[in-house]
Amino acid sequence: MRLWCVLLCVMFALPARAEMASDDYQTEAGSLSPEEREAARQRLAERIAAERARAEDAAQKAQAEAEARAAARAARPLGEKLVEARCLTCHDRPQIDAAEFGPLGWNITVLRMQWLNGAELKSGDRRVIVSHLAAASQGRAVLEWGLAVLSGLALLVAVMATWLWWRRRARSCSGVVLGPKRHYIKAARRSATSGR
Repeated sequence: MRLWCVLLCVMFALPARAEMASDDYQTEAGSLSPEEREAARQRLAERIAAERARAEDAAQKAQAEAEARAAARAARPLGEKLVEARCLTCHDRPQIDAAEFGPLGWNITVLRMQWLNGAELKSGDRRVIVSHLAAASQGRAVLEWGLAVLSGLALLVAVMATWLWWRRRARSCSGVVLGPKRHYIKAARRSATSGR
């Protein structure tokens, strides 16, 4: 502790030297003639004017670029604007581009995002977003609708097979038909015919 105190006292007690001597701070303005001073002022004014001109040019270029970007954004289709505003808040562009869906797939995906993930879409936004996203992959629409039709047909065949199985089972159960009223009616007919 004492060593630190000694070091601090020595540091503040020693005179500090600047890197420049006091003569270096002196300007040569006193030794210049009035014409040389005026020429130095003009050179300085020209430098300042050139700097301002460069700064104004840079500002004009930046403003022109910003206006061009704004005009390009305004000229984009509504679907692209909606995708940027609604979808790109959670997803990045490569993730969306990597998903190759057709209209049916994008419709299901956007509905899932809306219902399960809470994506806020206005009434007509979903249709515009789906049509914009599906425009990139036209060949997928035929495949998706084909798969949807085949899935529907498979479901129909499964329902019909189940119905036929239940019907055969009901007929093979010695006259017992599904449903309580039919069962009692058949049982009553059997007892009436056997009693004669």
